[in-house]
Amino acid sequence: MINFIVNGEKKKSLTEVPLASLLKELKVPAALCVVEKNGEIVSRKKYKTVLVKNGDKLEIIRMMGGG
Repeated sequence: MINFIVNGEKKKSLTEVPLASLLKELKVPAALCVVEKNGEIVSRKKYKTVLVKNGDKLEIIRMMGGG
């Protein structure tokens, strides 16, 4: 079991999970967000390969439209 934080909320997973899978699970479109992992911005190109691990802190910022 791994523990991590997403936007200040504690989360758990049975195993390390690819960032892209986590975004899908959270229903956050990868093309419309920016992810910071442990204080560093993650390139969208790496969402499929970057793993969310025990103790990670993620900030997911969703882009909004409007006027």
